[in-house]
Amino acid sequence: MSLVFANQTDFDALQFDQIDPLGEPYHVFVVRIAYDIVSDAKGQAALQQSEEAATLVEEDEYFGGLNQSSVRCESDLAPYKPCCDVILNASAHAPRHQSTRRFEVGLRVSRPDRPAPLPAPPQALNPFMPLTLAQQAAWQAEVAALKQVTLPSRVLIDKRLMVTGARQFKKKALLTRCLQGVLRWASLGLIRPSPWKLSRPAKLVELPLRHEFAWGGQARINQRDNSHWATDTKSAQVWQDNPKPARRLPKALRLTPEQLARHPENQASPALQPVAHQICETNPLGRGYAPAWYLRASQLKSLPAPQIEYPQAPITAAGFWRSVQGKTELTPAGFGCVGRAWQPRRRLIGVIEEKAIWEDDEYPQLPPDFDHGYWNAAPHDQQCPHLIGDEVFELLNLCPDRAPGRIDDGGHHRLRFQLPGIRPYLMFADAQGNRGAKLMDLDTVIIDPETGRVELVWRCIVTARADLVEAQLHVAETAAKRLALKEWLPPQQRAELDGEVTHGA
Repeated sequence: MSLVFANQTDFDALQFDQIDPLGEPYHVFVVRIAYDIVSDAKGQAALQQSEEAATLVEEDEYFGGLNQSSVRCESDLAPYKPCCDVILNASAHAPRHQSTRRFEVGLRVSRPDRPAPLPAPPQALNPFMPLTLAQQAAWQAEVAALKQVTLPSRVLIDKRLMVTGARQFKKKALLTRCLQGVLRWASLGLIRPSPWKLSRPAKLVELPLRHEFAWGGQARINQRDNSHWATDTKSAQVWQDNPKPARRLPKALRLTPEQLARHPENQASPALQPVAHQICETNPLGRGYAPAWYLRASQLKSLPAPQIEYPQAPITAAGFWRSVQGKTELTPAGFGCVGRAWQPRRRLIGVIEEKAIWEDDEYPQLPPDFDHGYWNAAPHDQQCPHLIGDEVFELLNLCPDRAPGRIDDGGHHRLRFQLPGIRPYLMFADAQGNRGAKLMDLDTVIIDPETGRVELVWRCIVTARADLVEAQLHVAETAAKRLALKEWLPPQQRAELDGEVTHGA
């Protein structure tokens, strides 16, 4: 008997079926809710349900071209996320909106202070016996004591990034590099100065926080690399007197015919087909990535450097040179989605079975060693346990001037808002007429300060072997409604609800 899903809310929701790596079928329920960031009566930021309802995203959305730009939002059709993704599609805004060379931006997510859950009234040994005075007194004393207890807030995410103006890695002058070679020889190789330097950042006021401005990129040499052709006659003559970049590549570094046949641009004109192509596995969209072979072939004297970095691990010329030599891997920094095919996310897929021919009754399945963490799209330091729906979010220098919030003494814009506290849940009925309920998990938060919009995605999975015939989606907007759900919930969710219904309206 098939499951009938009824959406009893005004929000966009969907039910679909999946099979886990062990072949077990299960039902997936997902709903997306949108809010606007507004100013409340006190001038502080608050969330208000958006008049423009959110729609479920059925395929990945990009800021630009497919696989050629950062992902704006991934599909909501992920079967399960073991953690909550906090995705921030934002731009960095300089303090006081005044141009500067560098400044910090930040994201903080925390659970608010909450009263301790109160114990249920004690039960007598049997329904015909009243409680003793001692039992009543002990319970009342415990309740009175717990009413004075506040569970402290818990920080779930606390992330800071440094943003800089445009800057470049530049090759040092020949004389300087010669002197460095002498120093290296004199120190018997103990001192190995970088032949590159990092220029001083230009000033900036605003920067989109996308992977295109973080560490990463691609190293590619075409059959005829036009990027190095000069426009004036003198420079063109110098170019003609030197071998082309493609000719500087040894055979071992060139793409084989088989590799070229699998390349996405194998149908390009011969001049634009790649001779060698290597990408940064952790961020193919970024800037700064340059293996040694690429620098030798291209003979570049400068290349763009990342403008987004971790304050505790700043980008340096020495670090760049170590990466060129393959001695270290630099870490991309950002707040947006990590690409599905990027590392370290890609390795969570596991070992995929490859077959040339599939039988009629066969179909590809997830590998047995598949890690469901693959479905989480946020950077690892923006993943946290599933949210309840009343968490506090704080943004630093991530909002335009028109956005709600406050300006601190240093001119930094600070936005603070709390999730509204509603809780979607499902009511079930099986073929025998038994009923039950299950709370949905908040596993995706997408914040767009530029549009002043926050979207929440809630998900729930239920085994398909439960013989369910009906599922209804509802929303509990208040603590009282959540409390009324308690008797229908499984034991583990009752305990979870105890921590929620003791606060909130």
